[in-house]
This record gives sequence, structure tokens and C-alpha cells, in this order.
Amino acid sequence: MSLLQNILGKFLGTKSDKDLKLLKPIIDKVNKKSAGIEVLSNDQLRAKTIEFQLKLKENVSSEKEEIRTIQLALDNDEVPVTEKENSYKKIDALKKTCYKKSEEVLLAILPEAFAVVNETAKRLTENNTLIVNATD
Repeated sequence: MSLLQNILGKFLGTKSDKDLKLLKPIIDKVNKKSAGIEVLSNDQLRAKTIEFQLKLKENVSSEKEEIRTIQLALDNDEVPVTEKENSYKKIDALKKTCYKKSEEVLLAILPEAFAVVNETAKRLTENNTLIVNATD
């Protein structure tokens, strides 16, 4: 069986080869971003996480606010019973929109986020001592 797998692997490629082929563009983007991340100070590197969180929040803030407004109206019985189903459907649609927008942002920041994680891990392994400062 392994002989057959070896022969087929040479002609068709192995699973790991196919996976690497799919990941290669992302790896190249991460490596390009890594050069800019290496020059950041520890505080600037730490601030990148907050920057990523803000990008996510800003991208879906209008939908989240609209969901909150509809939910408050439903909780306070301001919506007639006949309209409640439509309100819940609208909330579901807004949640799907939030999910799609979040996914787009995450895919956009993916290379930079991986570069930040990579640089953080590199700095932690190179340091013999770890100095921690408490922040908000």
C-alpha cells in the first residue's frame, strides 16, 4: 500500500504539499510584515493588540448599536407583538452582517497579527528575564 501511495504522491502531490501551497501566500505576507514589526518597542508591540481590537469594534459598531437599540425596544415591550418576529429576524440579519464584516477584518489583519505573535514569541525566548509592567 505504501508503494502505491509513494507513486501517487509523486504524480499528484501529497496532502502536506497541497496545504503548503495554499499557505505560501499568507506566509509571504507575514514575512513582509515581520520586518516592520521587529523595529517596534515592547510597548508599541503591546499596543498592536489594542489596535486590532479597535479595528474589529469600529467595523461592526453601527450594527452592534442597531442590535442593541432593537433589543432594548423588545425588552421594554415597545414593539407590538405582530412586529416582534420581524425585529428578531432583523437582529439575526444584523448578526450575520457583523460576522461577515468581522471575518473580513480578521483576514485583513491576519498577516500583521501573526507577525506580532511571531515577534513576541521571539522576544520572549531571547530574554533571560521577563520584566512585566501593569497597564490598564
